[in-house]
Amino acid sequence: MPDPLFPNETDAGNNPFACAEAIRVAASRPGVQPVKLSEDGHAVWPTTWPLSLRRSPIGLSCLMAPLVPLYETNATPVLAPGQESEALKALFQAVKAQKGLPQVIVAHSMVAEGPIWEALQALHANRTITLTSLTSWERSILLRSTAADGESYLAQSLSGSSRKRQRAKRRTLENEGPLALRIHQSQEDVQAGYEAFLALEASGWKDKSGTALRQHPQDALYCQAMLVSLASVERAFVATLSMGERIIAAGLFLRVGGEVTFWKTAYDEAISKESPGVIFDIMLTEHFFEQPWFTLLDSASDDTVDPAGLIWKQRRRMARVVIDLQPGSWQGKATIAGYKIRNHLKVLRNRFISR
Repeated sequence: MPDPLFPNETDAGNNPFACAEAIRVAASRPGVQPVKLSEDGHAVWPTTWPLSLRRSPIGLSCLMAPLVPLYETNATPVLAPGQESEALKALFQAVKAQKGLPQVIVAHSMVAEGPIWEALQALHANRTITLTSLTSWERSILLRSTAADGESYLAQSLSGSSRKRQRAKRRTLENEGPLALRIHQSQEDVQAGYEAFLALEASGWKDKSGTALRQHPQDALYCQAMLVSLASVERAFVATLSMGERIIAAGLFLRVGGEVTFWKTAYDEAISKESPGVIFDIMLTEHFFEQPWFTLLDSASDDTVDPAGLIWKQRRRMARVVIDLQPGSWQGKATIAGYKIRNHLKVLRNRFISR
């Protein structure tokens, strides 16, 4: 029977962080304590939900997903289709049975729609668990099924005036050098694309604000290991947009089957008036519609991003949740209160900074 920490499945649902290669990379990161769950000596299956022992904002021990909170955009478990309720019950029972484990699970960026979400809500309704949504938001996505090709999709998602402006900006850039979209797929090519991404990201505001990956070596190494490892099984790639010899936009992508996650992006801020990031998104849209395997692009935006500002007009509901396996316990209530206080303090800090 497969090990739920290092599963052998070929499909990780719509969660690129739940495949075996991604779990191994995350588990090797300092400070990550993955939890292996078993029930009566057998691995809990068909559930793949990488959980790590961590502490809540008020210091209480809890189980958290994803394994690495930084840049991980999906904390949804992977369950056998049609067996979502049974698999979740087995997993929750295993947590309860394993001595010493916290009975509270915190899941960041969970997909709040579809059969898994419905199964969680049903378990909440019959008081098997308490499911509390801390934050909910809509994420911009691109669904291939909404258009016949890239051109018709862009005609639907962008107004005529917007498309005209973007064509004019594209011509302005092409006067400086031909535009070329390149997809880096092999491990060696992904490494080269990643280095280009790091350099581009560090050339803009993220460097000044101290959030560029190059300024955080452990984070940079983690992202590099994820991309290179996943590229070996066709689960990751890097895309770059060049203007002649100059790279003006880049993105890191994770893939599960036909679904692509836009993990991180950067663009050349020196030419921001010509919207290189938007042109990059338009050319990516055209590229993806040409791929027979492609079904969906997830922008991976969090609750701070207005989806209306992106060119992809379909939506995916997301939520940050606390799951109390002992409904109404003081640990669950305290964890929820701690996150609410932290969120309130973040709002106050942002208001102060914006003044």
